[in-house]
Amino acid sequence: MQDTSVSEVRHAFTLSVPVSNLERLEIWTLVCVLIGLQVFDGILTFWGVQVFGLDIEANPLLKFLMSNWGVGFALFSMKSFAVLAAVLLYFSEIKHSVLKNGLWSLNAFYILCAVLPWSIVFLSYNLAPYLIQSVALFS
Repeated sequence: MQDTSVSEVRHAFTLSVPVSNLERLEIWTLVCVLIGLQVFDGILTFWGVQVFGLDIEANPLLKFLMSNWGVGFALFSMKSFAVLAAVLLYFSEIKHSVLKNGLWSLNAFYILCAVLPWSIVFLSYNLAPYLIQSVALFS
């Protein structure tokens, strides 16, 4: 059995070759998509909780924070933390391939486990007019 030191593990996940501008653009695009998904999920979650109540939220930590801090502040805080983490990932020294695969995975997770379920809920309850009316209030 081979013994792996901490420095060897750290080296495996950090940049060892220069990253091209195209690779940086690809990573930044994935970060921006993740930020957009966070915002979209926050809006859908806010609307969902307004329509159905706190019991509709599947994330127990978020549900706890919303019941103690209020829906808006809890969502804003958690989504801000997620956006900050995404931006910090961009500036980290994580190897391009690891970072790119991780961002693709996070984006797929948010689409499949957050945006898609909320979209199904709103469409199945025919709440599109409610959403359009809510958007019109902000314009």
